[in-house]
Amino acid sequence: MEPENESRYPRGRATVTRDELFELLKHYEAAAKDERDFFFRYLNFYAGLLSAILAVTLTGLLSLAESSLNPYLKLSLLLGPMLTIALSRVGYPILMVPYRRFLEAWITTINIRAMLGLKGSITLDEGISQPVYKGKYDNGFITEFDARDVASLQLLRRAAEEESSAEEVLKNLSEGGGQPWMARTIFNAFQVAAIILSVVITIAVLLSNQSPPN
Repeated sequence: MEPENESRYPRGRATVTRDELFELLKHYEAAAKDERDFFFRYLNFYAGLLSAILAVTLTGLLSLAESSLNPYLKLSLLLGPMLTIALSRVGYPILMVPYRRFLEAWITTINIRAMLGLKGSITLDEGISQPVYKGKYDNGFITEFDARDVASLQLLRRAAEEESSAEEVLKNLSEGGGQPWMARTIFNAFQVAAIILSVVITIAVLLSNQSPPN
């Protein structure tokens, strides 16, 4: 007896034409661009928001010596660093959502180009001139960075040599790609800055309480 899913959704019966592949290529190229833009847009938003929170907190710290507030109210400045740390820890998983979608679309476009014969030596039709700058890799007119210069391209080349599955490629890119590393570094930097600012605020509050009144 066949499993329910296989009987309901039979596999291997669809025929994809070349024109349909070109349409799919356009779709996934647009999806990859949109998700990449979302990633950087969210990253810029979080970086700006966290910078603003730390700036406001630092402004309050600089005016702490002249403040006559209750010591417990002065400690409320610690809310800024605490909020910064919380948003940093929450922001990274949120950023990874559009990044994973970008990877899915990007790997799909690579597969479709290979299926269409756009990876490898391409024969130019009659009336098409040779490109001005010819590439060293595969296509003579599609410009690509050397895989040795880009971490994600190194992962792709290694995965192609090892004949890794698409799911393995996605997992490796999501863990070792340059953009996740950049996002982690930015959020970690904000967390370190928030911790240092928390210590400074605590010391400043203690010292202000010990200062004799004028």
